[in-house]
Amino acid sequence: MAILAQQLTDNNVSRVGDITDLEVRQAQQISFSSDVTIDSIEIYFRNNEGSPTGQVTCRIETENAGEPSGVLVDANATKILSISGSSFNIFTFPASINLLSSTNYWIKLNCDDQSTDQRFVIGVGTPGSLYPDGIKAYSVDGSWTADVDNNFVFKINGTATVELITQETANNLGALGDQSNNEYRFSQPFILPAPATVTSFQLSIDSEAGGTVSGDVTIKIETDSGGDPTGTLVDANATATLTDVVAGWNTWNFTAPFELDSGTTYHIRAYCDNQSTDVRYLFDARNTGTLPNVSGFLYCTDGGAGTWVEAGSGALTMHLYGNFAGSPRSQSIIIV
Repeated sequence: MAILAQQLTDNNVSRVGDITDLEVRQAQQISFSSDVTIDSIEIYFRNNEGSPTGQVTCRIETENAGEPSGVLVDANATKILSISGSSFNIFTFPASINLLSSTNYWIKLNCDDQSTDQRFVIGVGTPGSLYPDGIKAYSVDGSWTADVDNNFVFKINGTATVELITQETANNLGALGDQSNNEYRFSQPFILPAPATVTSFQLSIDSEAGGTVSGDVTIKIETDSGGDPTGTLVDANATATLTDVVAGWNTWNFTAPFELDSGTTYHIRAYCDNQSTDVRYLFDARNTGTLPNVSGFLYCTDGGAGTWVEAGSGALTMHLYGNFAGSPRSQSIIIV
């Protein structure tokens, strides 16, 4: 676990509780350049003003119109804590929270309604540029106002997502959809060099052919039997569906992180609806060089229900993201 983000300058204060019979709450906008898994958030509290009752709840919420939405990013993204003054208070979530890159989220602090002028006090830092990846905001009786001059004094603890598999060469094409009235599906076998937690998958799409492909594309991570995908998920969360598939890189974010073992063959398998004659996606691949310890990618011509055929050599143009157990960056599979 590492510190993913922090702002440690403490030269101002903000309040959570009652100010002249108005209920005030605080929130901090955050974002990350890569997918992350969050385990805890530390927030610096100064001494209380008065004697506020109850505890403080820390939530991670989605954003709506530049404000906290009131919606948790995950059922586990909330923690209640009894507050100690003049110290960092650590809100450790019941389970790890997966957040996506380039997406705004909000850390929001709630408490019970308080008596007149009874409140918790948090340390904040000014100017707002001290934390460049988000702004602070406060609510008065539920109405939010941006506070661009300050940011929480806080630390976010967790793990940054890394590339488990990287294969970016694109000198061949494969089909997902209909070709000459055969419904093509594909599967990429892979083996990881160390146990890992998987969070998302990227595939490079070259184009659509023969018309506009209809329906969604679903990516699943499945178990292996005799070199073929079994149709059985490795985990209930190992499935993701994307509606708007476009030319270029497309990202499928799995329902929740899940674990894979090392030294075991798994399959990245793509599903789509049956298409009209010759309507299909053309996905990028390389025509030589397989992923370590496995054969080339597989294809099936009857919608994935029948015999899988090895494409000879080659591998999908793809990224698989997550976190390795141990030293992630030294163990990733990178094909050049």
